[in-house]
Amino acid sequence: NALSVGKCITKNSTPVNFEELYPPSVTDIQARLIEEAVCLGQGLCLEASTLSSTSEANKFLGQQNSELLKIPNVSLPEKFDGTRSKFDTFTINLQLQFRSDPQAFKSEESRIIYAGTYLTGNAYIWFKPHINSSTGEVSFVIYTSSIESLGAAFDDLDAYEREFDILKQDSSCAAFYAQIASIFSRLDWK
Repeated sequence: NALSVGKCITKNSTPVNFEELYPPSVTDIQARLIEEAVCLGQGLCLEASTLSSTSEANKFLGQQNSELLKIPNVSLPEKFDGTRSKFDTFTINLQLQFRSDPQAFKSEESRIIYAGTYLTGNAYIWFKPHINSSTGEVSFVIYTSSIESLGAAFDDLDAYEREFDILKQDSSCAAFYAQIASIFSRLDWK
């Protein structure tokens, strides 16, 4: 009761009448405890009011501050229909999405399901047998395995080799090196 009185008094700025809080035959120790409880209530109210506009107040009050959890604004991946030339872009955009919100994509299953929702056309036809129509359970357990299997069906590695075959330096050395490094990274060449 004394704690509540302390909180109310802080808001109203009225002085505390401790006599009203004391029981009929109060001891010195009881009186001091009541006064301490009132002071604690006042202190909590003052602390909360001074911190109310800061992130410490939200921590103090046990609330989450949405600005602390702000997720980068990352574009959603485009739907992938199985077009070979778009596979690389699709998988990179998925990785960016996963990195932008690691909490949402903590599990392998959440990544696989998310990627599956962006498949259409032939890619969806390929993915559909991997989903149990009764339970919705996906047969893939590891995200990288699912993407590697999808890539085996739809990635165009020959395009990278063709790109390498016709590569010639027609600009700066740095630009030429960047082109070579890009091709090698997609081919897993070291």
